[in-house]
Parts: sequence; structure tokens; C-alpha cells
Amino acid sequence: MPPIVVCTVNGKCLPVLAASIRAYSPSHELLVSEGPLRTFGEAYNDAMDSAFKDHDEILIANDDIVLTPTTMAVLMADVEKLKSQHGDKLGFVGTMADNVRWDQSIRFEHPHEVREVKAISPLLAWVSKRAFQAARFPPLNWYSDDVICEALNMQGFKHFVSTAYVHHAGSQTIGHDSDRLIEDAVPWLRANEPELLKAWLPHLVLNKPKICVYAIAKDEEKFVERFWNSASEADLVLIADTGSTDRTVEIATKLFGTQVHQICISPWRFDTARNVALSLVPADMDICISLDMDEVLEPGWREEVERLWTEGVTRLRYGFDCGDDYVIQHEKIHSRIGYVWKHMCHEYPVADRIEEKFAVTSKVLATHKPDITKSRGQYLHMLFAAAADDPQSSRYSFYYARELSFTQRWDHSLAEFGRFLGLPGSTWNKERCFAMRTMAQCCAKLNRMDEALQWARKAVIEDPGVREPWYELAVQAKAAGRWSECLGAAATALTITERDVTFVNNPAVWGPDLQQLKDEALGNLKIQA
Repeated sequence: MPPIVVCTVNGKCLPVLAASIRAYSPSHELLVSEGPLRTFGEAYNDAMDSAFKDHDEILIANDDIVLTPTTMAVLMADVEKLKSQHGDKLGFVGTMADNVRWDQSIRFEHPHEVREVKAISPLLAWVSKRAFQAARFPPLNWYSDDVICEALNMQGFKHFVSTAYVHHAGSQTIGHDSDRLIEDAVPWLRANEPELLKAWLPHLVLNKPKICVYAIAKDEEKFVERFWNSASEADLVLIADTGSTDRTVEIATKLFGTQVHQICISPWRFDTARNVALSLVPADMDICISLDMDEVLEPGWREEVERLWTEGVTRLRYGFDCGDDYVIQHEKIHSRIGYVWKHMCHEYPVADRIEEKFAVTSKVLATHKPDITKSRGQYLHMLFAAAADDPQSSRYSFYYARELSFTQRWDHSLAEFGRFLGLPGSTWNKERCFAMRTMAQCCAKLNRMDEALQWARKAVIEDPGVREPWYELAVQAKAAGRWSECLGAAATALTITERDVTFVNNPAVWGPDLQQLKDEALGNLKIQA
């Protein structure tokens, strides 16, 4: 039977490992290498050189694992099958564990299947003398196992995860400071394996920014995998789950590993939840991308972000596809430092003690692909509470009035938009124009047609350079039988060729409706003539 080779510095966890070997696999000899602190790679190279003098195959192990009653029997059975299939090209065969790389985790999607992987974390792993002679561990703590596995991959060796399992009690040899361990590995990788450094830590080689995609989630199991696939080019993808009762956390943990955090926000506010999620993003990230779980990043997003993120940029304005040809500009890509989320609903990241510098692209970087069956009920309740709590907030008033129109409460929406227009903060002509257009629609629904026409005219005066108010005027003029005014409004709208990309635009004005309104007006005017 191959011996179990262990390196240790202080032997703190060794007695428990040794006890589990004596209890569950006494036929495997335990070879312990103790000594001064060295890197993982150097320590195991020496220990394995010594063991391979007398053995053709060994089991390499951490000192902080614990065997189960079936670990060795299952592992060696899997090894024998793999040896018959791959012969001299069998590389590492490692066990599953907890607290280990995601594809070697007991929580992996198919824990009862032997599976091929590109690299093994050798908490407990079989390896042959032939494989070890083909490649050695580099003098590193982190990335040492990845480097030796990559070297063997290049020579045609294959690595596998067995269906065997060990419990990983936690690293006691080199500590938990992952940032320091990565920092220590970079000089050696830069000098000896620049291509691997480029693949694993591209921002260090190509001066690329480190990007984190972060999101809050609740009961989003149907979207988790799609979200992950779209964001996987990020250096980090982080989820703050706010109380899912479905399989969101389970599925996300398989994909995201330790970057799935369960948080509790009470009383509920969207801005508080996003601020908690943002606080979980490591400080060494350069760029943060906030997404909802039903949104996806479009192919090529990373290249575009990196192209635009020049010296001093703190925020990116980019195309966001809301669906149904409704594209607006979003501003939810921001620097890690200097931003805080504001507003309990329809929240927004606001610069905090920094001088903002925007970069802008018209390219669509993200798309909304929602579950149309999901209720919007909480928005109306929250916006009512927000507007009541801060009656001078034009932002809350605007969104509350808009939500009232979405729920077809025409008279209430009309009243709240009227209040919005009178608030001191109601200064942006785009929002004011939208309010007036919606007020025209509300009046029409209430059969107050003269008022509808008046609000449509006011909308045109508020923002005459875009199609939307002219379209609304044409619609209301048609309803009033004012065909000359309908013709003039539709014709004027058609002369405007620059599309508005603010969140209050209306995709319908770029469809066939305007031309149809114009043609209908012309037809009626000819009949009258």
C-alpha cells in the first residue's frame, strides 16, 4: 500500500490525522516530514523525493485533514480503475473535501462521479513516481499545486477527483492571508511562468483593472446559472442573498463558492441591502458592476469596460437593454471606493467624497431578462412610504406617481404627478416631460379629453427636441378629432432622428405608429376638404 506523506511545521493538527489513519486505514504507513517553515512546494518536493526512493506511488496529504472510514478504500478503488484507463499518463487523483477548490468540493453537482479536472488541491491525493519526475512543485505556497498540474497537463497527464472524501479542518501551516500568499507568489510566476500569471492574474501582467460583479438576490434559482455564465469573466462574482427560500443559495454556492453571503436587512431597504453587498467586495477590486440577478452582461463587456477605464475614471455610463427595443443609459459600473447607495427603492449609487469622472459608451453592456410573472407589489408600498416620509423628495414623488400609473390608478397618478411638478427638486426637463405625457394618458383614461390635450401640449413645450411628447400630442389630438394638430405633431416627430436614451424614453415612437398617425391625419383632412 502506498504511504501517506505529510509535511508539517508545528504539528498542531497531526494527532487527529494520525488517529484517523490508525482507526480507518492502518495498512497505510504515515511518513511525516517536520522542519522549519518553508514553502509548501519546497517542503513537499523534499518529502516526496525521500518517499519515492522506496515507493513507486504515494499519497500526499495535508496535516489538517481527517479521514472517514471509507476514504482510503474508495480512493484506491478509483485509482486502480483510472490506472487501467490512463496508464503512465495518470497524474494526481485527489479526494473531495470541504473548504477546497469548488470543483473538488463535496458540494459539487455530481459528487458520486469520478471527474477529470485541470488541477488538484492535494489535501489528500495519489500520485505516481513517474508523474512526479515529469514535473515538480514550484517554491510557492499558493499556486504551487496549479503550476505542477499545468506542467503535467502540457505533457498529456490527466488529473481526477475521486468519489472519496476527507474532512479539511482548515489550514494551520501557512495561515489564512490569501492576499499576502498571492503577493508572495507573483515574483516567481512572473519570472518562471508568465503565461500562467497572465491567465490567473491578468491585471498584474497587463495592468488590467480587477473587476467585481456584485448583486443582491432572493428566490432567484431560475436565474443563478445564467447570471454566473454572463459574469464569469470578472475577477470576482459576489452574491448577497437576502433570505431565499428556494435553491438560490445552494446553486450559487456550487458556482460562486465562498462568495455567496447570506444577509438580513430589517426593515427592508434596497439601498441598505446593496450597501451591505458592496461592503463585502474586497478593497483591492478596482471596478464594481452592480447587476440584478435577472440581468446579464453581454459578450465583450469586459473588453469595453477595460478600454474605457482610463486614468481618473470613477464611473461608466453605458447602454442597458430593458427589453422590447427599450435601451437606456445606466450608470451602475463604478469604482470600488467612493460610492454609496441611496434611496430605499429605485436606489442609485451616489459619489461619496470623491470627484466623479464619467466614461461613456453607447454599446449595450447589460440586458434585463426578467420574470414577467414576478409581482411588483412591494414597489408601490415602499414608494408610498418613502413619499410620505419625505414629501419634499421629487425623486420619490416621481417614482410613486409612475408606479401608480403602472397599476392603472389613474386619478391617484394624476394627482401625484401634479404634486411632483410643484416640488423644488422637479427641475429635469426629461422627468417633467414624462410626467406631463403620463398625465395626458391618465386624463384620457378618465375621459377628460380636453385636459389630456392640454397636458400633451405642455409636454411638447417642456422637451421639444425628442419624439416622445410629439407622439403623445399626436395621439391626444387624434382622440380629440383635431386632425391638423395630429398631422403637425406626427410630422414634427418624424423629423427628429436622434433617439433619446434616458430611462423615460418610449420605444413605440420609433415603430410604425407615428407614420400611421400622420397618414391617418392626412386621410381625414382630405375627406374634410
